[in-house]
Amino acid sequence: FTPNSVSARETAVANALAIILQKHATLFQSNQRLLAHHHYQIGHLRCMSGNKAAGMEHLETAVQLAPHLPRYRLTHLLAHLGTSHYRRIYRWKTAVFPQWF
Repeated sequence: FTPNSVSARETAVANALAIILQKHATLFQSNQRLLAHHHYQIGHLRCMSGNKAAGMEHLETAVQLAPHLPRYRLTHLLAHLGTSHYRRIYRWKTAVFPQWF
C-alpha cells in the first residue's frame, strides 16, 4: 500500500463516494435502485482495496435494497472468498467479459 498504488486510488474513490452518500442521503432515499448501486460501488472498491469488512457491509446493503439484481448477489458471494481471490476473479472477469455486468 503506497500513495500511488491501485489500492490507494480505490480507497480514495470509495471515500469520495461515501461522502457523497452522506451528503446527499435524503436524495438517495427517494431512489432505492440508485442507493443500492452506490452501496455496490463502494462495497466493490472497499473489497478491491483490501477492506473486506467494510466492503461486505456495503454489498450486503446493496443486496437488501435490490435483491433482484444477480450482479449484487454474486459480488457479495465472491467477497466472502477474501481480497486476493476477489481481486483475481474480478480482474479475470473484466479481461474476459469487459461488458458483462
